[in-house]
Amino acid sequence: MHPCTIIFVSPAGPAAEGDPPGLMVGDEVVAVDGVEANKDNVVGLLKSDGHVGGVGCLRVRRRGAVLDVPVRYAQNSCAPNPGLHAL
Repeated sequence: MHPCTIIFVSPAGPAAEGDPPGLMVGDEVVAVDGVEANKDNVVGLLKSDGHVGGVGCLRVRRRGAVLDVPVRYAQNSCAPNPGLHAL
C-alpha cells in the first residue's frame, strides 16, 4: 500500500483547529469513511457523490498511532479538489 501523506494544512483553516489539531502535515490517510485509501484512490474517495457538505471520518496514521478524525467535506473554491474541515 502506498499511503497518501498530507503535505499542507492551512494554519488558519478549520482542519488545523483543535488540540491536538484535526489534521497535520505528515499525517498519512489510510481510510476515508471506512474505505481503504492510497495515493491512487484518495482523491476519488474524497470527491465521491454526497461528500461535499457532508460529515465523514478520515483514518490517519500520525507518528505511529492510528486516529479517526471527524471531518466536514467542503468544496475548495480555488482548486478542483475538495477541502476538509476537521470537526
